[in-house]
Amino acid sequence: MYLTSLALTMAINDTNVVLPTLQVTQSSPHMKSGGFYNEHSTWQADAQKGLLPSFKLASQTVSLPIADEGYSADRALLPFQIADLGCSQGKNSLTPINMIIGIVRQRQPSLPVTVLHVDLPDNDFTSLFHELGTKQSYTATHSNVYPSAVGRSYYERIAPQNSLHLVMALVTLHWQPTAPYFGNQAWHAHHPLALPSARLEAAQLAQHTLQEFLLQRGAEVVTGGKLIMSMVARDHDSGTGVHSFGSKSDQKEGMAMFEFMDVILTQLKDEGLITADDIASLNIPMYFRTEQEVQDVLSLPAINALYTVNKLQKDWVEDPHGRQHMEGKMTLEKAVASSVEAWKAVLEPCYLAPFRARPEVAKQVATAVGSRMYAMLLGNPSRVRFAISHLHISLTKK
Repeated sequence: MYLTSLALTMAINDTNVVLPTLQVTQSSPHMKSGGFYNEHSTWQADAQKGLLPSFKLASQTVSLPIADEGYSADRALLPFQIADLGCSQGKNSLTPINMIIGIVRQRQPSLPVTVLHVDLPDNDFTSLFHELGTKQSYTATHSNVYPSAVGRSYYERIAPQNSLHLVMALVTLHWQPTAPYFGNQAWHAHHPLALPSARLEAAQLAQHTLQEFLLQRGAEVVTGGKLIMSMVARDHDSGTGVHSFGSKSDQKEGMAMFEFMDVILTQLKDEGLITADDIASLNIPMYFRTEQEVQDVLSLPAINALYTVNKLQKDWVEDPHGRQHMEGKMTLEKAVASSVEAWKAVLEPCYLAPFRARPEVAKQVATAVGSRMYAMLLGNPSRVRFAISHLHISLTKK
């Protein structure tokens, strides 16, 4: 998608902040299509395992639909409505949705369920619908369940007033609807060469969008409804949250694959395949919030009036394949290949965005990034084992 200019005014910590007009940039914040993300999102699946206790508790305590007036045995109950925001290609959503349906059906056995899967219009909805037809899907496990999908940003309204009972937005809220110009050599908010003004703009935008997300859901979710959300986070203001080792204190290793990407981009520029302008146009709209930044938004009067905070927790989640390699259960080559494929699954659509009008160049860049990233990781085996801060939030609508 092409990102448009944006001017926002917001109140954070009771201080009015005016965001400057952001420059028009290119990006593509959706996952690599063709079912590729489904097959290579192992870290995301591992991170979501830590959310299952929150899903269990939410399902046990969420408000259930009240029978329509005049309800009788031959008249259907109102449906229990789940929204899966940032659904991507659907595979990682199946486990929590299966759990939710199973628990609410224990409470009300005849309860019909609808599931609304939401992502951007460019999302691979074909792979999503194929996934919903597999034996692992909640549609195979449970009857009287009705999935649907909509291509729309979750920073907009996605459902009618007071219609949703449980909203999930898993490993997704670090993606922003737009991004500032980070500088000629920087391409994300946490890049060491990002302009200070761009860092500030990105931080302010992230606070505004999280607030806006919660306000939109506040209109859509019923009283007693639940929201479970998560995002990639960072540990503190100077860190990135992404490290090559499992140790939180090993700051010097930094974001290995992000660092390697810088090297590769420079190589491709020096070789004449891409230009300095191509690199300058690469502005990826993601921001890794600290726990305090999220707490600041949850503490705003407008948000506090809408929600009870059940949990705000940051975990340190290791890539499972890197961990298996360190435990001697997977070869280095296979672990490296898995890391590279995971990188491509999430970020390839973004770093190929400047080359939409040059498909042959895009193909060469994709091949070069994959092969060179693999070689760099293989030559630095200590950096294959990486971990990422994962922050999740559980809320109840008042």
